[in-house]
Amino acid sequence: MKGYWRATITAVIITALSAPIFAGEFQRVVVFPFETGDKLAEDGTISGEISDYISEVLINRGGYSLISVKELSKEGEKDVAIQAGSAGLIKLMKQYDIDLAIQGTVSMKNKKYLIKGTAVTSDPEAVMSGREVSLSFPRRRYLKNASYSLTGALTEKESDHISDIIEDFNSAIQKREKQLRKENRKYREALAGKKSRAYRELYCRRKSSFIRAGYGSFGMVKTFDDNLNDYYTDGGTCCFADIFLFRLKNTAGNGSDFFVRIHHKSFSMTDKGLESLSGSVTGQNEDDRLGYYSAVPDSPAELVQSGFDLNFRFVDTSYFLSEAWSFYLSWGFRFSWVTEQVVTGGEERINRYFGKGITGGIGLEVSLFTWLGLFCEANIGYLNVSDSDAGMEGPQFLFGVTYRMEPVYEDKVLRWLD
Repeated sequence: MKGYWRATITAVIITALSAPIFAGEFQRVVVFPFETGDKLAEDGTISGEISDYISEVLINRGGYSLISVKELSKEGEKDVAIQAGSAGLIKLMKQYDIDLAIQGTVSMKNKKYLIKGTAVTSDPEAVMSGREVSLSFPRRRYLKNASYSLTGALTEKESDHISDIIEDFNSAIQKREKQLRKENRKYREALAGKKSRAYRELYCRRKSSFIRAGYGSFGMVKTFDDNLNDYYTDGGTCCFADIFLFRLKNTAGNGSDFFVRIHHKSFSMTDKGLESLSGSVTGQNEDDRLGYYSAVPDSPAELVQSGFDLNFRFVDTSYFLSEAWSFYLSWGFRFSWVTEQVVTGGEERINRYFGKGITGGIGLEVSLFTWLGLFCEANIGYLNVSDSDAGMEGPQFLFGVTYRMEPVYEDKVLRWLD
């Protein structure tokens, strides 16, 4: 692309330079180094580059013999001639039989390069004697093109064509600048897209669950006690909330954390469960044990379990489909209070028990946004209550939403409550 636009601009300039110009009139030419302004003083090559480009054009056109500036620099003759103005320079040119001298300045103005060139002939009456041409351009990369156009304008035989050369140069520069802006815009948009995807992955990985809320039902909450499962045939419902207190992860989202789960489970006996109970032997002397009744209940019984867990989990995070996928394995200790409510023999009885046990599970969290996600978990546990072997816990499938916050820093424990 760079070679294309340069070739385009050069073609425009060479076309302009192809007009008849003093090839028969000027033979010996000297090109002085252009003087640089204060803002370009540190650019030690720009002056020489302009002179070289101008010389290149003249050589390629033929019919010119370039005189080295070094020949005129002997004993300071060139400097003396410049200080004496045009008259001194013309005198020097006649002394060395020089037909044309090109000199000028290059500077910065309004954040643009400004190049000014002057053509001096040994014959003050020549049509181009004392001609001055100025060109401005926004980038140093156009220096060669500007030098070519400047040469064409300074040596153009027809004065009416000078404005065409300058206009062609400005038009080519504007066209290229427009193309550059379009390319830069596409580049910035592409870069912004890459940055956006990179930042999203970074924050999806670094952010992690702070608060979770979930639910389980639809026959997916069971116990390990056969009697209870026979009574509560539809299973139970479970509502819970997690709060993550400590965290040890790296920036990829891998590591471990500690959280507290507050849970509430309820079981309601169905008519089918009541029929199952009415056909069984209940054991009259065991009415203080969970799930045992001295008589068949008059109405379906209810069980309510509330408590908390102290859990640890190990997490491994992957990133695909523009989301963070965190697989985890958890285990912990459960402490629960169980309330059994039943009406039997016309009397309402409420039994309360305390139990402790263990729980564990595997799960998956998926980030919908960097701050919000979904999760599902297969959980299993065992909770012994009263003096019986009845286990209130069992397999359950849970799902919910998670609120994600705070970056997780590598090799540092994050205390959410600090």
